[in-house]
Amino acid sequence: MKISKQKSNQINKKKEILKNAQIQLKKEFIGLDNIIDEIINCVEPWYLFPEGQFRPTIINLWGMTGTGKTSIINRLSDLIDFNKKTFRFDAGDYCASDTKLKNDFSNSLNKHQNKPVILTFDEFQLARTKDEKGIEQNKNGIRAVWDILDSGKIKIYKLSSNSAFYLSDLEYVINKLETCIEQGVKIYNGVIVQNIEVFDTIFKSLKVVTQIIFGGETLSSNANTNKNSKIYDNLFVFRAKTGMDANLIYNLLLIDKKRFGSNEKTIEIFNKFNEIETLNYLQELLIEFQQQIDYDFSKSLIFVVGNLDEVYPHHKDINPDQNPDLFHKISLKIGITDIKKALQKRFRTEQIARLGNNHLIYPAFNSESYRKLISMELGKIQLKSKTKFNLDIDFDNSVNDIIYKEGMFPTQGTRPIFTTIQTLVDSYICKILLDIINSKNSIYIQKVFWSYNYEKNIYNIKFLNKENKVLFSKEYEVKIKIDNLRKSNNDDEQVFTSIHESGHAILSAIKLRILPNEILSKSILSEVGGMTVIELPISRTKEVMRNDIITMFGGYEAEKLIFGEDMLTNGSSNDIKVATEKAILYVKKYGMNGNSVLIENQNENINGDMLHLIHEREDILVKELVEECRKEAGNVLKENKLLLLKIGEYLSKETKMDKIKVKEYVLKYNNSGIKESDNYFLDKDNYYKLKDKIKNEILLIEGSFKIKNNRMLKNNSFSSFQKFNKNQKTTEDSVVCYNKKN
Repeated sequence: MKISKQKSNQINKKKEILKNAQIQLKKEFIGLDNIIDEIINCVEPWYLFPEGQFRPTIINLWGMTGTGKTSIINRLSDLIDFNKKTFRFDAGDYCASDTKLKNDFSNSLNKHQNKPVILTFDEFQLARTKDEKGIEQNKNGIRAVWDILDSGKIKIYKLSSNSAFYLSDLEYVINKLETCIEQGVKIYNGVIVQNIEVFDTIFKSLKVVTQIIFGGETLSSNANTNKNSKIYDNLFVFRAKTGMDANLIYNLLLIDKKRFGSNEKTIEIFNKFNEIETLNYLQELLIEFQQQIDYDFSKSLIFVVGNLDEVYPHHKDINPDQNPDLFHKISLKIGITDIKKALQKRFRTEQIARLGNNHLIYPAFNSESYRKLISMELGKIQLKSKTKFNLDIDFDNSVNDIIYKEGMFPTQGTRPIFTTIQTLVDSYICKILLDIINSKNSIYIQKVFWSYNYEKNIYNIKFLNKENKVLFSKEYEVKIKIDNLRKSNNDDEQVFTSIHESGHAILSAIKLRILPNEILSKSILSEVGGMTVIELPISRTKEVMRNDIITMFGGYEAEKLIFGEDMLTNGSSNDIKVATEKAILYVKKYGMNGNSVLIENQNENINGDMLHLIHEREDILVKELVEECRKEAGNVLKENKLLLLKIGEYLSKETKMDKIKVKEYVLKYNNSGIKESDNYFLDKDNYYKLKDKIKNEILLIEGSFKIKNNRMLKNNSFSSFQKFNKNQKTTEDSVVCYNKKN
């Protein structure tokens, strides 16, 4: 390979720049290390060897809103000094217009052909070419994007991005004018002098525009009011009679300005034409309009960015009490096939193929990432305060914590965090600065210590000198909108919810052998009340599905056991509903009742009476299953009534019990014989311990083979001994040695 030393040095320098960019991006974008590594890995060949690229490098970034997809592209372009060669196009802006995208391409990228540039097609989900029902949509405006994605090359009309529109208009006028000439229409010096009625008849189907605006001057022409007139004395009236678009006239004049020097000269010459000269003039312009230029962006780096919320389970759940760690864990399981399935609902297969296979999937943020992000943003505020006001701000952990509790919405990404920081921090800095200015000790104040008091909902701000001595303190009222809703009321409603959710949690721990991630006895969403978060294994066996139905009756049976049947709440009715739905699936869809016939959907080939009998029998099985599971749930809770009361008592005072605390209570108060040493509780990802089962089966089978082989060897040894003894071809030592091996 032949590379000059200068070129080699340039490549190594760029590699170092890219490496530093990778490091810096990881510092600035929390929780996206893997995404950054993948982006850099894809970008490196394009950045180091763009001349060897024959088609664009395409990187698809998919995620929920507010996860930093567009921001990371902008920051990367800054770090590798491409900010002036980076262009963003919002896909939603171009769907309606046939020409807008090409026009923007022509205006923005004309100087960047055959050169490395970064193109970002943002909000790409809006460029869908299939609607929600899968019906094809006409999205001509976005067609150029697919050409760019395919080869990096597109054709753009030489004269105007609107040339395609003008072409049809101009072609129509030329065809009509040819017909006029064939039927004897004569024009002299731009004036129709013969067979004007024929001209009117031929052009009457075209829309007559009564007002033309050109160059700031308004020229009015109305052919309908000029029926008695025998001449049309200028280009504008000709345009009004033919229905030519005002923009078309403008472009005609603009083109001829290059030939004749001015618009006025063009009009003057036009008004000297006869009918043949007029026709020739328009035909020449048609040829001009039809010319296209090839634009080559094959050396570009293209980012396709979009929100595909539906691939993220629970993406519609706006509850801030949703566990971000669980949501993050689920999002990590989303794969390229999930993305392509979502894209298939929006685009044709060949369009999806043009996106390639570099699909990077942004994970949802976990609690650690949210807290790191908050700390980083507070650090920026500290730096700004020190730089601009020479004031050190020391934030207590309680400030980070209240921002997290107020601004963390797992399905909405980082944006709620940023706005919460603006509300809870930025807006108070102004008040603090004013208090410093108005203080008699202002010149001595060099530091503030900032903490939050949960009981009073106030900020405690201590103003300190350089020796960290407190000069004075002040309290600022904080308006909390979300976290107040989590505080315990310790009222009847919360007690009902505590017992209800405790029932679900206990049955999950004992029957499913899965500890709940958390139990909430109070939720921000009023319609939710409380909830118990349980992670079931993805593959559900017959036993797991049955125990899941039992667990669903936990709230109902717990309320009945503690408060009595007459005190059952309306919340318990949902338990019955969901448990019944699960039982129907158990029997009718999954065939767990022993019947291998699928009867969830009616089959036209099955006799109607027979189908009714099958359904009637299966409905009885569903009813029996529901009743069995309900009774078993009640029996388990009766046996563990103390455990139920203890967890319920805890949750009536507190609003949340985490996994560790649940385990502690179950081990301490259960009456089902579960002990710490039993390793009773299972993890959903290794719930069935199938690897161990397969290993044990292999060992068992291999063991039986060994026993069988040993027996065969013994029999063969005895036979051989007899044979060799007869022929006197062996010794005693050989036989002993052989027998020892056996």
